[in-house]
Amino acid sequence: MIRQPHADESDRVAAARVVAVRTYPYFARAMFATTTMVSDAPIVGISPGLTAVLPAASLWDDLDDLADTFAHLVQHWVRRHASRLAGCADATRAGLAACLELGDPDPVSYALPAGEPAEVYYQLLESASADAEGHGSGSGGDPQGWEDDADGDGIGEATGELIRRQVARDIVDYQRSAGDVPGDLVRWAEGEIADPVVPWSALLRQLVGSAVDGALAGSADYTWRRRSRRGGPDTRVITPGVMSRPPHVGVVIDTSGSMNDADLSAAVGEVHGICRSAAQRVTVWSCDADAATGVEVRQVQALTLTGGGGTDMTAGIAAAASHQPPVDAVVVITDGWTPWPAVDPGVSVIVVLVGDADVETPPWAQTVRRPTWR
Repeated sequence: MIRQPHADESDRVAAARVVAVRTYPYFARAMFATTTMVSDAPIVGISPGLTAVLPAASLWDDLDDLADTFAHLVQHWVRRHASRLAGCADATRAGLAACLELGDPDPVSYALPAGEPAEVYYQLLESASADAEGHGSGSGGDPQGWEDDADGDGIGEATGELIRRQVARDIVDYQRSAGDVPGDLVRWAEGEIADPVVPWSALLRQLVGSAVDGALAGSADYTWRRRSRRGGPDTRVITPGVMSRPPHVGVVIDTSGSMNDADLSAAVGEVHGICRSAAQRVTVWSCDADAATGVEVRQVQALTLTGGGGTDMTAGIAAAASHQPPVDAVVVITDGWTPWPAVDPGVSVIVVLVGDADVETPPWAQTVRRPTWR
């Protein structure tokens, strides 16, 4: 089904790779690590082992178009679409959602907002037609029959992580020198290499107490959905079993105009730390004067921030406090130039103040200062 490219095809693939690297220099390490194979069938895809498959017939199309296709496939792999969308029930819809995150196809053509992560597009899409173009499981879509052959010499997981981390560094460096990298890609890269300052595991245990501490320690709550394994001698008496419940943390990120790039980078780094602190659920709200829809985030690479207007963290805290299923704690990451709720919102709150502004926070919240230096 797939094969090694012939000599003339290899030259064409090499030329497309060079064009792609010139257009996206910060993806160079991933692009040069990509194994490219061709198919005599109309197959376009990327495998989890970083093997790209291109239709033989497309190799003779416009070189810029071929380079864009190659770059598109590599970006699926770089952005971890395979692992981020692994739990989606509809793989066809997941594959389309991943492509929408990359802007190809344009989300506007589906009457969807631009700049959202694949996880959001998956929720917003009602369905994807059965004939929707899939790019393989490396893009979050359905596994394809050619993938076993494609990954015979594919890169391993450890090597892949090293490549992604270096690509992230290259993106940050390129943004500092040239300044024309898309904002969502910069935030992805900063999250990939960021180390949190706040010790989240200890802080969440301290703040939320038994609810989070029990979940982090592996304890549980009673449930009638599972019978107890410690039933007494009288089998006529049914007792409830136990089921662990990972803590659910809500994060409100100030995305108002007063939050500069360093502040937002610090926020992304702290979300990364929260996601790594335990096997917990993390739901994130972007908030300027209004709160955006909460998005459950498993990896910070899926995070896309929206906003840029006025400031009112009251809206974000209210959205998090009323969320269903409920959150065990709310973390508000802000520069502090915001109104606060007049009364205790009824849920434990941590305010992470980024920057060095001398501002007051509510007495019912625990406050942690987070400098934005690197």
